[in-house]
Amino acid sequence: MHRQRRGMLGGGVGRPAAIAPGEIVSILGEKLGPGAGLSGFPDPSERLPVELGGTRVSINGRRVAILSVSEGRIDAVVRFETAPGVPAGIVVERSQAGSEQGVIDVSVVRPGLFTIGNQRSGGGAQRGRQS
Repeated sequence: MHRQRRGMLGGGVGRPAAIAPGEIVSILGEKLGPGAGLSGFPDPSERLPVELGGTRVSINGRRVAILSVSEGRIDAVVRFETAPGVPAGIVVERSQAGSEQGVIDVSVVRPGLFTIGNQRSGGGAQRGRQS
């Protein structure tokens, strides 16, 4: 196994420490997924994939939705059922490369704001209908 886990960041927060139910998180490291990178898209029932490019992420033994995966980063969504106040076990599996494990605290909430260009300053990135 040649992966090296570098950490987990809360999406829109940009710093490690804890995760929260429903939060978008980024897992950083090496050889986490395919070099070209892939994005997940909802299926007809509007569910995101739990495996993308041979990469899977589990929190407390339950697979989570993956938004995108590349060699150095995985963006995933923490399940709403993840219990706050209890450390969560995280496993990243890559086909033919084994798995990596870690533990992170779970908070009730972790508010964050995505910024334009992901620069952590300036205007907020918004999504939705423009009037």
